[in-house]
Amino acid sequence: MRRGLFGTIMIASNKYLNIPIKYFFSTFFYLFTLINIFIFFALIKEYSKNFIIFTFFSLNPALILFSFYDLGGYARFEIMTITTVLLHAYFVKKFNQGLLNEKKYIEKLQFIILPLIVIIIFISDTMIFLIPYHV
Repeated sequence: MRRGLFGTIMIASNKYLNIPIKYFFSTFFYLFTLINIFIFFALIKEYSKNFIIFTFFSLNPALILFSFYDLGGYARFEIMTITTVLLHAYFVKKFNQGLLNEKKYIEKLQFIILPLIVIIIFISDTMIFLIPYHV
């Protein structure tokens, strides 16, 4: 069933690229979950020296791994919102560490974060509530 931008993309990929809908759907969420895990571990990498804190952050079901611990959490479009928030947090971390100057940070904000926000708003309306975070 077509539902918003994601449904339109899914149906078009099935029609024009002959990609079965069930594979497109599951692969999409699997890739976003992997992206979230990689970004999350890049954010908490500095805690790897303390095993207990690192283990707590990496295995906490309330954090990034909610889709694995909660069967109802898989295939929810909030995963794209989480990706955007984690990516922005990663850019802010690099900016605060001095590894990203202000010009590069603004470029990443304009050309990566803002387009993602606009696209995700058409897929999942929860992004509207997180716009103040990005501002």
